[in-house]
Amino acid sequence: MHYRSFLLGTVAALSLAGAAPAAEPTPEGAAAIVKSLTGFLPDELAKTGFVAAVPEGDHYRLSVDLGKLASLFKPEKGKFNFSSLYELQVFPPEGAEGLMKVKRESLPLSVNADWEIGEEKGDLTYLIKDFVFDGQFDPAISYFRSGAGHASGGSMQSFDGKSRVTASFGPSDYTMAGQKNAAGAVDLSSSAAVTGLSETVTGPDAPPVTLTMGNVGLDAKITGLKLKEISALVGFILAHAEEKPLQPATRKAAADLLAKAMPGLDAVAEDVKIDDLSVMANGITAKFGSIGYRLGFTGLKDNSEVQVGLSVADPQITGVPQVVAFSDLIPKNVTMTVSVTGLNFATAINQFVAHAEDTLTDAQMDEIGKSILKDGRVQIEVPEFAATSALYNVTVKGSISAEAKAEPAKANAVFDVTAHDLDKTIKGIQDLAQSVPDLNTASFGLMMAKGMAKNDPDGTSHWKVEVAEDGQVKINGQVMPH
Repeated sequence: MHYRSFLLGTVAALSLAGAAPAAEPTPEGAAAIVKSLTGFLPDELAKTGFVAAVPEGDHYRLSVDLGKLASLFKPEKGKFNFSSLYELQVFPPEGAEGLMKVKRESLPLSVNADWEIGEEKGDLTYLIKDFVFDGQFDPAISYFRSGAGHASGGSMQSFDGKSRVTASFGPSDYTMAGQKNAAGAVDLSSSAAVTGLSETVTGPDAPPVTLTMGNVGLDAKITGLKLKEISALVGFILAHAEEKPLQPATRKAAADLLAKAMPGLDAVAEDVKIDDLSVMANGITAKFGSIGYRLGFTGLKDNSEVQVGLSVADPQITGVPQVVAFSDLIPKNVTMTVSVTGLNFATAINQFVAHAEDTLTDAQMDEIGKSILKDGRVQIEVPEFAATSALYNVTVKGSISAEAKAEPAKANAVFDVTAHDLDKTIKGIQDLAQSVPDLNTASFGLMMAKGMAKNDPDGTSHWKVEVAEDGQVKINGQVMPH
């Protein structure tokens, strides 16, 4: 919720690169700003005047009134009301680089809506107590050279006719920065820190659920972004959105712009961390010391990679006696990274560009899709998986390769598994099995696994697990019956 308000300021200013306001605020400069923000939109949207700019002293006052768009979506029967006004101060370019100061004074920001369409009705109220922003927009990169925002806190309530959601958050801070790199592309970064989030969902069909978070932190970086080329491609597509069917010349022009925008960017990295997360419902509480998430992407090029990471620390569950009995089996820390590698985006896009003036057949489209995967296989790497608890310490590394369209599925895998102090794990599970006999099976399985392991003098056990496409499994070279 809170990041969205920050992004609204970002998006509003992003398009200012196309404007050419005069050195001093003028009506013509204001019109240029509005045109840059709405010129690519359908006329029925632009003509509502939801974006407006007027000269005001030494700056332009830019306003985005989403309520003016509501009239376009009002139902024939019933009602739909929406109001939201966002304002910024945009100052004319200064200095040799033409940087434009963008400010928002400390003011509330609210969104209000209510609707009643047939039997469906609801309402929404979203309020930021005050939101302030100060940044330097750089037209050369179509982004902020620097920017920082702060919100003192806010709240949200919504009702869909059955369930009601109430939420609140405390002080929040946001930053953004961008600069052109040596290759002429753009490197961007942003961060957000939000404190004291709380959300409760109530409804007639389920007990209330409350979610709280002590802190949420976000850091994102994009390097090597071909921002102007991408903007030109998006603008061209929007300008020809109503051309049906697309003429060969239009397809060729779009393909040329796409080729210029490749590979789009060099890398994306996003990290999110949540501290002191808890979920409470029906007398049961799940708490987490922290949860982390990471996303990475290396661009629309050959041998590209998409990576996802997850970490969980100190999970606790109360209110369920059965879970408390097994608390030693619940991992205290889990980290995992999974990557899909060898994605040949450039090859696929180049094939598409080569046929831009042709009407592609289904077979050709299928062939282009197949070219994304090397040899038609999906390659998944697991460079890291680790789980620790009071009873165990296990790490796993490996890979899976699967033929994408094979029926039945054809896949092979190789994993290296390491466990520390397996004797402690076995004894702990045997102790638990005295009250839960079903755990005897797990204890027996671990003893068999230890017998097949390569064991170090310090008690560390290793297994190399290999799975062939025909289902054959080897553990440390020993073939398992199947």
